[in-house]
Amino acid sequence: MEADRPQPESAPSVAVADVEPPGVDTGIVPSVVAVVVARGESVHLEACLSALAASDYPDLTVLLMAPAGSDLKPRVAEVFPRAFVRPVEVDGFASAANEALATVAGAPFLLFCHDDVVLDPAAVRILVEEAYRSNAAVVGPKIVDVDRPEILREVGWSVDRFGVPHSDIVLDELDQEQHDAVRDVFFVGEPCALVRADLFAAMEGYDVDCDPGATALDFCWRARLAGARVIVAPDARVRHHGTDEEPDPGVARRHQVRALLTSTSTARLLWIVPVALVVQFAEAIVYFARRRAAVGRALIGAWTYNLGHLGEVRTARSRAQAARVVGDAEIHALQFRGSARVSAYVATTLHAPDRVRALSDRSRTAADTAGARLRSVRGIVLLVMLARR
Repeated sequence: MEADRPQPESAPSVAVADVEPPGVDTGIVPSVVAVVVARGESVHLEACLSALAASDYPDLTVLLMAPAGSDLKPRVAEVFPRAFVRPVEVDGFASAANEALATVAGAPFLLFCHDDVVLDPAAVRILVEEAYRSNAAVVGPKIVDVDRPEILREVGWSVDRFGVPHSDIVLDELDQEQHDAVRDVFFVGEPCALVRADLFAAMEGYDVDCDPGATALDFCWRARLAGARVIVAPDARVRHHGTDEEPDPGVARRHQVRALLTSTSTARLLWIVPVALVVQFAEAIVYFARRRAAVGRALIGAWTYNLGHLGEVRTARSRAQAARVVGDAEIHALQFRGSARVSAYVATTLHAPDRVRALSDRSRTAADTAGARLRSVRGIVLLVMLARR
C-alpha cells in the first residue's frame, strides 16, 4: 500500500477462497483495509479513527483519503499514528474511494467508511465473520444515531421499481432488536460497508456519475446482477453523526434514475420507463400546485437530464449488463412492491403505518394498470437508444 508513512510488514497475500472463516484455527486472519474518505473539515475524524484504533480485529489497516492540500496529517498522527494518509485530488466520496484500486493490494476486504462514523470494537470482526458465514460479497452493519444510539438510522435498503430507495425504518424508530436478523437487502448505504476487494476491482469501483445520492445503490445493484450477495449484519453496530451537507434531492433523483436505466433489463424497462415518466410528471404537477416548484422541476429534470446524456448511460449500461448472471425474478424479489416515495410521505407526514401498506398496494395496482395501457413515445425512443450497443 502506498502511503505517507513507512509501510508496516505486509500481511500474507491470500485469495478470498483460500481463507477459512475467522474462528477456525488455521492461523490465518484475512486482512481488512478500512478506507476512510475525509470530506470538508472532517470535524468528527478523531472519533472515527479512535473507534477504528480500538477495534478488536487483529489485521486492520486504516487508509485515510484526504483532500489534497488539507492539513489532516497532524490530527491523524495524534489519534492513530499507524494510519496511512493518501492525499487525493479528486472530489466526492466515490472518486476518493476508487483511489483504493490503485493503492491497496493483497487485502481480501475493503471497509469503506465516511469520516463521521464510529464503529463498535467488534463491528469489523462481525462483518468479516458474516461475509464468510453467508458467502456475501457486500455486508453492511446496523447504523444508529451517534447521540441517541437507541434510534435506528439504517439496517439495509430496498428500492422500488422506479429506482427510489426504501427503508423499513420509520422516523426516529427505537432499536428494540426488531431488525436484528441477518438478511439479504437490495443495498447497504455509503456510511459503512464491507466489500470484497476482488469484486470491487472487477466492477471498477463505484460509478462516480452516481455520486452523490445513488453511489451505494448503483454499486450493489450491479453487484447483484453479477451474482454477488448483499446482506446486512445487524450485530455489527455503527454510530453515525450524519452531515448537514445532504445531497440535493434533484441531483440524487437524477443519479437514481441513472442507476435504474443502467441495471434494469430491457424487458422490464419496456413498461417501467413509460409508467415512470407518467408517474413522475403527475408528482411534479402536485408539487407545482403546492408551490414547491423546485421539487417538481427536479423530478422532471431527473429524466430529461438522463435523456440528454444517453451516451454515458448506454456505456454504463453495457458494462453492467455484460456482467449479468442473475435473472429479473431474483432482482425483483428484493425490490419494494409499491411506491417508496408515497410510502415515505405517509410514514413521515401522516405517521400511519397501516395506511402505508394500503396506499402502497393501491400504488402497485395503479402502476400495473398504467404499465399495460401507457407507452409514451419518449419512453420507447429512450429504450431503443439504450438497447443499441
